[in-house]
Amino acid sequence: METPEISVIMPVFNASKYLKEAIESILNQNLNNFEFIILNDNSTDNSLEIIKEFQLIDQRIILIDKKENCGPSKIRNEGIELAKAEFIAFMDADDVAISTRFEKQIAVLKNNDNIGLCGSWFKLFGDNIEDQIIKHYEYHDELKVNFLLECYIGNPTVMLKKSLLKDLRFKNEFRVMGDYELWSRLIQSTEFYNIQEVLVNYRWHQSNITITTNVNRKEIHLLIRTNQLSEFGINLNSPNLDCYFLSLEYSERQTPEKIKTIIDCGKLLIKKNLELKIFNQFVLEKKINETICKLIVKAKNNNLNFLFYVLKFEFYFFNELKFKHKLKVILKSIFLR
Repeated sequence: METPEISVIMPVFNASKYLKEAIESILNQNLNNFEFIILNDNSTDNSLEIIKEFQLIDQRIILIDKKENCGPSKIRNEGIELAKAEFIAFMDADDVAISTRFEKQIAVLKNNDNIGLCGSWFKLFGDNIEDQIIKHYEYHDELKVNFLLECYIGNPTVMLKKSLLKDLRFKNEFRVMGDYELWSRLIQSTEFYNIQEVLVNYRWHQSNITITTNVNRKEIHLLIRTNQLSEFGINLNSPNLDCYFLSLEYSERQTPEKIKTIIDCGKLLIKKNLELKIFNQFVLEKKINETICKLIVKAKNNNLNFLFYVLKFEFYFFNELKFKHKLKVILKSIFLR
């Protein structure tokens, strides 16, 4: 076999129900110069037999059969170490790749030296759910700012340049959201890009690890988000930690006192970023300003004191409101005290 252009990494654990379709979707890619590293994580169903059947008819398949269960993070890391190609594509054993996925992603990575990771939109499908297209931000600056809130890269859509990973690997303690945790570190050193079309069909079913794993997702989610602000001097013990994230995206109505704290935290992020230049300043300011304006309009238990505070100390945000929203804030402050 010639030197592969792409190394495809697919962990497998008790995936026999959907495995054949997943493997076929990779073998049927339009771009065919790849090695297909399938790592069987000590499955107890007939996943191993299915993989061996495919291996007999396609020499691109490299089977790694583990005698003890390692978990998704360790198994993916082993795949990364084994990968011979510069371009690594991740795949899950229950998903389906569109036949043009590899050729479109590798074109992006080859033609843009600044881009180190390429994802795409994906279609969510499965039993008892309606098909839904998940659309993620396209460009790096928006992706990086919004990574402070959620993972906007679909893991089974990822293709990346192996050399840019350096010593970064999946962490075993992040069994859930391990992809988000790794990408949140990698995005600090290379640019991300999402192709604006569906290149993977993501299957949702009752055996998904995000459903079956018994962990506190909120705690893990908060830790991943907070780690991205470590250079700002913000950590899990920081006062008003939630307010930094509440300044980035409107989630629910807040009291006037809470909004004041959120405004202070948002302004601190803007000020710190001017010094550190970690995020695109325009994108960060725009997101925070839009969130604060919405918080002011939708404030609960509004009163005249809050109106006077906004007009005196935060007039910039008030001035950014549309006329109908300015009127709404004034009327709520007067009549809905």
